[in-house]
Amino acid sequence: MNYWIFTFRPEMFKTVVTHGVLGVNHQHERRFFELTQGDRFVAYLSQKQLLAGHGELVSEPFVDDSDLFGRDVQYPYRCQVRVDTSRTPTSARDLLWGLSEFDGREMKTLPANYLFLKGGFLRISERDYRWLLDVLEGRSSVARA
Repeated sequence: MNYWIFTFRPEMFKTVVTHGVLGVNHQHERRFFELTQGDRFVAYLSQKQLLAGHGELVSEPFVDDSDLFGRDVQYPYRCQVRVDTSRTPTSARDLLWGLSEFDGREMKTLPANYLFLKGGFLRISERDYRWLLDVLEGRSSVARA
């Protein structure tokens, strides 16, 4: 099982939650097929800098050209997901700096930009995933111990 942080625009996240399907464009096909059924993720809303939920991939990646995401949005690489949005979204303005990926690393860009450059999804450690869940569920502060 792998753990991920996925970036969404708010309107796209609503579509993912409503339809239970995540999608990406052709540019990220190769990386998208690294996802596997049973992987877990935390949802980050980029324009609002919020953790908005968490979930699980409930299918293997597949190809579907229907216009689920809108006529002008080409996201043919898809995966069925189950998303839990029962918690109040949590501010993540400074949160990404606490991920192991950025620990002690000299960054030339902000973590949110790095995540965007990685296609909006980044594999994270189980420890980071558990910490983000704890923050989302109010069991931990944003500051990393």
